[in-house]
Amino acid sequence: NDDDTISVSTYTCAQRFAGTYNVGKGGIYNSVGEFLDRLMLCGMSGPVTVNMLPGTYRENVILTAIPGSSKTNILTFTSSTGDSSDVEWEREDDAYATQTSTLAAPLVLDGASHIVIKNITLSGMAPNTTGGYYYSHGISITGSSQDIEVHNCHLYVPKSFTNAVSGTSHCAVSIYQGAVRDVRIHHNLIEGGGTGCYVYGTSASRVSNVTIEHNEIGYVDYSAIYAYYTDSVTFSYNRAKQRVGNFTPVNAYVTYLYYTNANMLNNTFDFHAIYYGMYSYYFGDTTKGYYKVANNAWNGTLTGSSSYGIYVGYYTQMDFYNNSLLFDAGGSCSNSYGLYCSTTISRCNVKNNIFHMTSTGVNSYPIYIGSSSYLSFMDIDYNCYYNEYPTAPRVGYMGGIKTTLAAWKSSVATDKNSVWLKPSYVNSSESLELLDSAYLTCPTIAGYYDDVLGRKRDQKVTNMGAYNFTPGKLDISLLEIASPMHSGLTSAKLPVTVLLKNTGTTTVTTLDLGYMLNGVAGASYQWKGSLAYLDTATVTIGTVKLDANSNDLTVFSYNPNGSKDERPFTDTLSTVVFGCDSAMNGTYSVGTAKSDFQHLQDALDAVSYCGMGGPVVLEIATGEYNEIALENFQAGSDTNILTIRSAARNRDSVVISGMYPIKITESSHLRIEDITFDGSVVGVELGGMLEDVEFRHCNIYSDFNVSHTSYRAVNYPNTSGSGK
Repeated sequence: NDDDTISVSTYTCAQRFAGTYNVGKGGIYNSVGEFLDRLMLCGMSGPVTVNMLPGTYRENVILTAIPGSSKTNILTFTSSTGDSSDVEWEREDDAYATQTSTLAAPLVLDGASHIVIKNITLSGMAPNTTGGYYYSHGISITGSSQDIEVHNCHLYVPKSFTNAVSGTSHCAVSIYQGAVRDVRIHHNLIEGGGTGCYVYGTSASRVSNVTIEHNEIGYVDYSAIYAYYTDSVTFSYNRAKQRVGNFTPVNAYVTYLYYTNANMLNNTFDFHAIYYGMYSYYFGDTTKGYYKVANNAWNGTLTGSSSYGIYVGYYTQMDFYNNSLLFDAGGSCSNSYGLYCSTTISRCNVKNNIFHMTSTGVNSYPIYIGSSSYLSFMDIDYNCYYNEYPTAPRVGYMGGIKTTLAAWKSSVATDKNSVWLKPSYVNSSESLELLDSAYLTCPTIAGYYDDVLGRKRDQKVTNMGAYNFTPGKLDISLLEIASPMHSGLTSAKLPVTVLLKNTGTTTVTTLDLGYMLNGVAGASYQWKGSLAYLDTATVTIGTVKLDANSNDLTVFSYNPNGSKDERPFTDTLSTVVFGCDSAMNGTYSVGTAKSDFQHLQDALDAVSYCGMGGPVVLEIATGEYNEIALENFQAGSDTNILTIRSAARNRDSVVISGMYPIKITESSHLRIEDITFDGSVVGVELGGMLEDVEFRHCNIYSDFNVSHTSYRAVNYPNTSGSGK
């Protein structure tokens, strides 16, 4: 009878595993999965290393508790060469078909413990994807996993989505489940998706003891870290950047901390579309030592109608010390805040920070405290506040708008030593490193001795902000090219004049200066005088004659007091100066090598810089063109109109394409005729005060396949007060 026989296949273990085992092509085991099948059957009697030979591994591995593993019997995955680029571990499955969030990774640790993963690449991408990605992770740590370490790895998920990714469905590091604890993620390259590091517990069981430090986090759209119901999290010395590209960015929660006790230390965040720089809600626990936010730098743009640098939510316990914030709030952001506190809190000490806002919105506040009742839980002092909005200064809000530093200090009794000052940066587009620390001196707070780069602060006196400034002895900094600025006549000899500052402690009596115009060096000049520490001087180096159109001008200093400058990266400035034969008047051809202007943007710059002596018409040759911008164009008048049109008088003959093919802000007296504007997001982007601007006989397109409200043929936000 068929049912009288039973067969079984067994695997006999000669002994438990211990030692190093080569896996991959040419190894003892052909795949990671094959080796782990044996390991799970036989267990471990000592430390085990999976030595992955160079190659691509397409495997989905779910690793549970391993028999015999312990704090001494550790399982290690590593590349045999020690180079993460030599081992690429990808998902094998069709990513679109995998709809279970925690499984969408090449390696899932589900209840596994005592694991080290180093020197390999883990990719949440799959080679045979047919429809897209519901979820993707480089690594997923879930269940009751504990004692997990991931270092010197490249972890990534898709980083070229057509549209920006919000939320946490795509994150290179996913730590998901309340029972997970003791996880260390350090010295990795983490890229792609919406969120870099996702740490998610529950109200009943929090993820605990997670350290994420010294990682490079890039190509993310939404968050650097998203923490939800977590305990004892350290997020330190990470460098995070938001993805840029030809798409509409999402408004980011750069750091999201919800029912989370954490220390956020010595991180930099460079995001260009920010809703919340840091969102905290029931954050911090002073009894456990996880409540510190210190020596971090946020640098980016606040977007949305109301956006927040640091949002201090309900029952937060936080020490906010020595942080640097530089937030640009564009015209679409009508309410912007550096630090915002308008709810019941438990503790919020705010000291030694820089809150620097650049905004065109009236309601822009470096610091906002909703009610005087919150002050009994706050200690605020030694901060630098600055808002560059020229006509409606807002030092802060404390039960009402405070337009002067004196009014602010009279409302906040503890804040006796803060300053209203525009900080000077070496290059704010790259970092918030200070050019000098004049008037930013403050007492060092005990225990906070390392700046954002790990440099030691003086234990008694330091400066506000995340970057510690220690002046050298010989250090000259060039602040600006005072002449020529923007444009000049080609017929004139123009002085090359520079504003410089002594940012070294030694008085400078001699200094060599030079310049280059369009790659040709001019004569050097030796300045003589007496320039004490932090004093400035305006020096004319020589004269130049400009060529027509754009000119590249570079000025530089060297040999202070005949010696080497200790910080040479502040010794050079460059600019572009437009050369004008005369004010423009008449009709000009654009778009070919034989035209008056080969490039359309050059023609627009010429009108802006050289002015108009009468009506100007720019006739564009048939072809396709990149995005153009007219900002603060005020050269025209009721009689002197600037007209931009296709030379063929055919709207299909000239196509200007891009995310925003044309942007016009704060401009007047314009006519745009017979042109197609083909925008992937917005066809025509308008902003600020516009007057007498008219589009005639044009095609204006957005992407009609996308239903998102950001996609518009014409976008003109905040139009009140505009002209016709």
